[in-house]
Amino acid sequence: MKIIRNILLVIALAVVACFGLIFYSFSRTIPLKDRQPLSGGAEQVKDGMVSVGIIPSADGQVILVDCGNDRKAKAILDALKQMGLGREAVKTILLTHAHPDHIAGCAVFPDAEVFAMAAEQSLLQGRTAARSPIGFLMGKKNSGIHVTRYLQDGDTFQRGNVMVTSYLIPGHTDGSAAYLAAGTLYLGDSADSAKDGSLLPAKRFFSNDIEQNHASLKRLAEKLKAQASEIQFMEFAHSGPLPGITPLLKFADNTPTKPPAQ
Repeated sequence: MKIIRNILLVIALAVVACFGLIFYSFSRTIPLKDRQPLSGGAEQVKDGMVSVGIIPSADGQVILVDCGNDRKAKAILDALKQMGLGREAVKTILLTHAHPDHIAGCAVFPDAEVFAMAAEQSLLQGRTAARSPIGFLMGKKNSGIHVTRYLQDGDTFQRGNVMVTSYLIPGHTDGSAAYLAAGTLYLGDSADSAKDGSLLPAKRFFSNDIEQNHASLKRLAEKLKAQASEIQFMEFAHSGPLPGITPLLKFADNTPTKPPAQ
């Protein structure tokens, strides 16, 4: 009986510690607010504890960055309605990664083209599970999403009057993506905005490899340094946006390069 009690106590303490870490990580970030303006007429739409980017791409057409946590996509549909649009306006969906809180609403927009990084294909198709602690608990699951095109790092494509550039930034998941579109850099869960205006890396508990995430953000900063003046906002899935990319550049400057294994 004593052994069982001790086991239950250890489990309870582990659960409390996990929730404490999650609460602490979210308490450091800029809270999400609904319909935050971004560049190019885009908006950050709040869907519970996650956000979706809506980017006007042509007359009566928009691009979504992720699809949110709600299977009925109510927050997205409400935002579209306020823009005078319906679900048919969604012509393109850019997935930052395959975690359930970012893809649940995709089925509401069956006519949209869906883009994701090629390195995320096995997670989307349920052939592998995420390697994070949360991913281990969730296991493998086929998303059921038909991806129109799997992307490589640096791929660019035009949708309406918007040029999109995709960047592979593994660490949170193997195929985590950032997208630069209409002057805003969309980072998904690979980074967050801190209340002091700095950039935070991905949350460790939800990520496959936090060191890889740091290295990916550093490489991304190097790639974007030359066009820093053209990037007006950074958008994050679980926190409010930041102006410009100076916080990303500062994060890269303050992140040491991990020495190669001996």
